[in-house]
Parts: sequence; C-alpha cells; structure tokens
Amino acid sequence: MKSKKFIAAIAAIGLLALSAPAQYTVQYISHSAYGNSTAGAITEFTATPGAAFRLVAVNYGSDSSSAVLNLYTGSTAYTITATNAATSSVTNLINSTNGLSAGATLLLEHAGAFYTQTVSSWNSSTNFVAVSTNGAASGGTNVVLNSGGWGVATSIGDPVYLLTSPVALPIGTGTNWLNGEALFVGNRGRPVLVQLTPATTSNTLWSVTGRYE
Repeated sequence: MKSKKFIAAIAAIGLLALSAPAQYTVQYISHSAYGNSTAGAITEFTATPGAAFRLVAVNYGSDSSSAVLNLYTGSTAYTITATNAATSSVTNLINSTNGLSAGATLLLEHAGAFYTQTVSSWNSSTNFVAVSTNGAASGGTNVVLNSGGWGVATSIGDPVYLLTSPVALPIGTGTNWLNGEALFVGNRGRPVLVQLTPATTSNTLWSVTGRYE
C-alpha cells in the first residue's frame, strides 16, 4: 500500500503543475529587404506589447568593404495627437517631447508600414494651434522633422518611437550568415530596426530572422 506521504507528494506536484503559468508561444519572424540609394536595405520588426524581439540570424549580401549592419531598438514612445494635413508631415503634434534631441532618429508606424526621419527641433508650448494657415499642424507639443518629413500623412494614434543609437556590426564584402542565440535584443514592447549600409542597390538583406518572447 502506498504511504500517505507518497500520495500527498504526488498531489502536491499535480497542484504545482496546474498553477504554473502557461508558457509563452515562441514566434519566429523572417523579413527580407533590398538595397536602395536612400536608406540602404532596411527592415522593421514592429513593437509587440509585453514582448521583446531577439535577433538570431541574418543572411546578407554586400559588395561594399565598408558595409555595416546597424541594429536599433525603440526607447521612448510617443503618439500622434492630431492629423497633419501636409502629406510630408514635417511638423507633427505628439503627446510629449521628453527625450528628444536635435539629430535623433524617430520611427513612425503608420498603416502597416514604417518611416524614419531625424529631429530638427521641437516645441512644448501651451499655445495649441491644431492647423496653421498652410495646412500643417503647429503649436502645442510638436516635433519638427528634417526636410521631407515622414513623406506620408499621419493618422491620430499612430505610434512614434525614439530610436537608440545603433549597435554597429562591420560585415564588409561578401554573402554570409550571422547566427547566434542573441545577436541583438530589443527593448520590451518596442520595435527593432535592422539596416545594412552603405545605401546602395546591391547591398541586400536576404533573410533577417528573430523571435518575440
């Protein structure tokens, strides 16, 4: 006959199993990006609430001895609070200007696509003017981007992220793989941007793979 202590131990193990939290389902994502003369080959892994993105593999092709793989993640998050009627969206009303600095890179997520641009200036005035005479949002809490702006009209609620300084991995000329358990780990709940420079049409990210966890 089994002892009472043995039966109690089995019951305790069962209770622990029932109370253990469900395991997060690992999700692998792969993207490709082709070079261009403006920003190079560049791809984004969008922000996922509560999850961090871990980069595990990059298959690249480069004919530039100076080629570098730049890895960014988001830090401070902002929200577009008013639509800018100008399609370039150079001036953007946002909920906060904390953390902004001239030359910093911002990333906009809009309608399933991403756009990057650098900061020219910002304004935290309490004098709110939603739309100026030229159709551009102004006044209030806004950020002014450098020439060209986002290149797209924003929508209220679009997320904007301040990007960190890049982690730069020199890769040089050739077609090769980078593999590892954690080539780069993004901030939790923030996007990750992978860019191959210099900006030429021949530099390509054949496959960039990572996982949310």
